[in-house]
Amino acid sequence: MARARTAIEPRLTLRQVIVRGALYGVASVIVCAVVALCVPGHEDRVSFLYRTGFVAVVCAVVFLLYGVGFWQGDDIRRLRDWRTAEGTLGTYAVMVPAIVRCGVLALVLAPGAFGLANLAQVLGGWIYP
Repeated sequence: MARARTAIEPRLTLRQVIVRGALYGVASVIVCAVVALCVPGHEDRVSFLYRTGFVAVVCAVVFLLYGVGFWQGDDIRRLRDWRTAEGTLGTYAVMVPAIVRCGVLALVLAPGAFGLANLAQVLGGWIYP
């Protein structure tokens, strides 16, 4: 007797996806701060942080509009449920949580990068001769 292909319960909720994306965003701000320390030159570092913030804003807008636009109520599935997706919108039901998660990550990263850039600009004369 063949096993029926069923999705793993419970289904994902938008709140769960947003919380995990925000946690990933906090981690990305920490990574951005460490990478900024590796950029030589004060002006280059500030420029890197401002550009990272701008790219994060653009990605957040695109990913969140696309992801929330395709959020289909109760039929959102986890990535491990890829083989159970059926129909025309089946692949969207699997990929939308990842897209929303990336959008929230970028939404948290943007103010973090801009804040680090402003902090580097203010403290730049004090830290660097």
